[in-house]
Amino acid sequence: ALFEELLKITKIKELSKSITKEIAENIKTETDLVGWKTKRSSQKQLSIIIYDILSASKNKKIENKIDDLTEEFIDLAKRNL
Repeated sequence: ALFEELLKITKIKELSKSITKEIAENIKTETDLVGWKTKRSSQKQLSIIIYDILSASKNKKIENKIDDLTEEFIDLAKRNL
């Protein structure tokens, strides 16, 4: 779902793939914590991680939707992890 959303926005398969992989690898530690879905600190940490990765992409289309994407990806994580 993350990959598809990024691909829809960027139309760049490799960029979408690398960002998806980087986000998955970087949020794993936080999402492995018991009760992370209800902890404000965990959600804030996820938000920082995702935001930083998206902003590092230097892609204008992503940067224009960065806040919405960050929130959407946290919601996806809550539902799927």
